[in-house]
Amino acid sequence: MLKKALDLIAKGRASSLDELAAELELPSLLAEQLVERLVENGYLTEVDAGEALKSGCAGCSLRSWCEGRTSSRLWEVTPKGMAAVAESGPAR
Repeated sequence: MLKKALDLIAKGRASSLDELAAELELPSLLAEQLVERLVENGYLTEVDAGEALKSGCAGCSLRSWCEGRTSSRLWEVTPKGMAAVAESGPAR
């Protein structure tokens, strides 16, 4: 389940906890726990949306979504996470 969640996030198929929960057919609280576990294990890192906007999101395709949402929680897939996605193949 963790690998599938990571794959969905890395491939842009789940850009929010609600989307992740829907894709995995889980309650939102469980999807949040999966994300927290991925962060704890070094596959994701949390990014402060407000700080990211200040520090150079000009080229990011999600900039318009983030603007005005400084309390939003965003995650970035780490190099360790990208390696795990490459090893696991497509999400099922």
